[in-house]
This record gives sequence, structure tokens and C-alpha cells, in this order.
Amino acid sequence: MEVNDHMEPEGTFPITTEHRQRLSMILSAEEAEVALQKIAKAGASELLDYCTGRVVPATMSELRANRLNYLRKARIPLSQLEQLTSALFQVPSSTATRLIRAASSRFAYEWNKDFTELLKHMLEEETQWIPNAKRYEITVTSKLARDWIEEKARLEAVSEVEHPKKGACVRVQGDTYERLCELVDATMVSKNAKR
Repeated sequence: MEVNDHMEPEGTFPITTEHRQRLSMILSAEEAEVALQKIAKAGASELLDYCTGRVVPATMSELRANRLNYLRKARIPLSQLEQLTSALFQVPSSTATRLIRAASSRFAYEWNKDFTELLKHMLEEETQWIPNAKRYEITVTSKLARDWIEEKARLEAVSEVEHPKKGACVRVQGDTYERLCELVDATMVSKNAKR
């Protein structure tokens, strides 16, 4: 029997108006519909593994980490996972970030590729050069990604990360941006590029 990390349970899943309304509070209607299908598949995979004894969480922490890993396997983007975790587990966003951090530590090997893809996308597609600040501005869609950027800048002894305005962006000097790109094999954005 072939084991597939990204199981695709077959069949239809009953999705109610209440399910849609809950997710449409944090996602667009289109994103909520896609997320609901993925959540249903993740839930079916999780239930099947629990019922067959393939996965047997011993604690609530293990259960939550496993549930988040099933959502990752169902291809919920990491950029949406923080919002969804907060809504699905009915916890504040700070707790959701902590739960995701715990799951990503528990399943580090499995999560590494997804996390690297998110960072690479941000560094290549969500970055622009700000001439008057002489900095690269990176739109950061995830608290985990922001933490990673700050940690790498500190550990690599490159320039400090700036937070020019409240919200989802950080600014870094050229040496920091170059080093971050090297770490995830991203192509640097040209200083002349328009976004």
C-alpha cells in the first residue's frame, strides 16, 4: 500500500451556511470556500488515521499539533493558517501563533518545505526597494515569517530589521535582504523593479 502524505479522501462533505459564515469573517468568500474544502479533507484524513490507530495523540497538545499538520497536508497556505487556527481553535492570534510554532517544531521536517516556499515568495514577490529609505520593504503575511526574518538578521549579525509602520511589512538593509535570499535560495528583487 502506497502512503501519501497529502491524502485526498473521496466523497462530498456537508458544509453548512454556519461553516461558511464563520470563515467569511476572516477570509474572502472565495478563500473561505476553498479553505472549507481543504479543512473537510484534512478532517477526514485526521479522523481516518485516529480510527485506524495510525496516529494516537496522548495529550491535547499533540492533538492540536496533529490537527495543524493535517491542515498543512491539505495545502492550507501558511499565510492563512494563523488566521484559521485562531478561528478553528477559538483562541487569540497570539495563542494561534504559539500553537503553529509548536506544530512546526514537532513536524519540522514536514513543514520546512512549505515554510521555505512562503519565505521565498515573500522575498521575491512581496518585496520592493524604497529609495528614500535606502531599504528593502518586505510585505510579511505571517507572524512566524516575521519572527524568522528577525531571528536570522540577529543570528547572522547583519543589519537590524525595522518596522516602519504598524502592519504587515518590515524594512531591511541590502546586506540583510541579500543574506535572507541566500538562506532560502530566493532571487533578489532589483532596486529598479516596480511592484
